[in-house]
Amino acid sequence: MKYLHKTEDGKERILRTDALSRIYGEKALGDAYLDSLKWPLVLLNANEIPPKDSLLCYERRNYPFWVFEFVVRGQGSVKIEEKSFSVSQGDIYILPRNRTHLISGERKAPWVKRYFCLTGALPEVLIRTYNLENRYFFPQCGEEHFQNIFQEMIELFRLKSSDMNDRAALLLLQLIQYLANRASGDVPLSTQALKIRHYLDRMLYGKLNLDRMSRDLSIPRNRIIQICREELKRTPYDYFLARKIDIAKSMLTVRDIRISEIAAKLNFTDQYHFSRIFKKRTGITPSDFRMREEQES
Repeated sequence: MKYLHKTEDGKERILRTDALSRIYGEKALGDAYLDSLKWPLVLLNANEIPPKDSLLCYERRNYPFWVFEFVVRGQGSVKIEEKSFSVSQGDIYILPRNRTHLISGERKAPWVKRYFCLTGALPEVLIRTYNLENRYFFPQCGEEHFQNIFQEMIELFRLKSSDMNDRAALLLLQLIQYLANRASGDVPLSTQALKIRHYLDRMLYGKLNLDRMSRDLSIPRNRIIQICREELKRTPYDYFLARKIDIAKSMLTVRDIRISEIAAKLNFTDQYHFSRIFKKRTGITPSDFRMREEQES
């Protein structure tokens, strides 16, 4: 991959190569990258592209990572393999791994973008689960909840806490869900419903306590239940468990993670409790689900 800069006469000048490609792409991909393949998701980078870099042209061939970008302002163009589209303020686009893409900012409307870069099996699993295969471009996603996800991902990467990748997985799940709703044309949720869903999604590695949730959100407990039933079409607990099972499915696609570890990560009482809930929700045990996924892959 290389960065190009458009000069006044229309020519392009190579400025520098991609740091992630240098770290992970040279020789045998590097021990750090190979080790990261064990996990459903690894957050490799997250930042905001400032105005001074708005005219860089990104050319990446068979790029091995997932990139998600949100246009804060400005305009540009994106080409992924043979698909091209123009992007502007409020748009989101996904650059799938192992594809070739070309990104160019517009000189008359320099852009500022927020982005995050990932590796692991989780992005592909979620995109397939929510029927977003070959959907790269999502226009007019300027709502606050979209902006917050990208900002939180940047802050998460800066902090580099021990649970960074787990928390990044939750943010990615939220984003994919929001994009899937946008793609299907579903009626937008109310502000309170978005707050409730965002809260539930952030608590997926913990336990649900509606009284505490009511205090944290300053929304009466009964009102939370009512909003969930009317707009999320399920109770808070049903939504909470369904999202846990979504994450569990993605983790089960990674053979090196034991089922007992998944149960512990998702805060089930023990492996038996997790297996019982998983079978009740999906019709099969976690072991059978893992075996089926391995046979289909």
